[in-house]
Amino acid sequence: MLFNTAKQQSSPDSMVGDIVATERTIALGGEVPGFLLGGAIATVISVQYSMAAAVVGILFSAVWMLRLKHWPKTPAPVVA
Repeated sequence: MLFNTAKQQSSPDSMVGDIVATERTIALGGEVPGFLLGGAIATVISVQYSMAAAVVGILFSAVWMLRLKHWPKTPAPVVA
């Protein structure tokens, strides 16, 4: 949720919808290969190796987010 908020703050208003749609497409496109690969690893080798592969993917995402150059410094004000 914080990533989406920061992304919306740093994106031009006219492009927010396109950016969100692209992110959803990439995320959903990665889910199917991810669960197929994870299931295959768990079935053939063990569940521990499947979880290790998931941890590597999560760490990769965290490192990528930490390297973002245009991360907003302050949160947007909440409008009720």
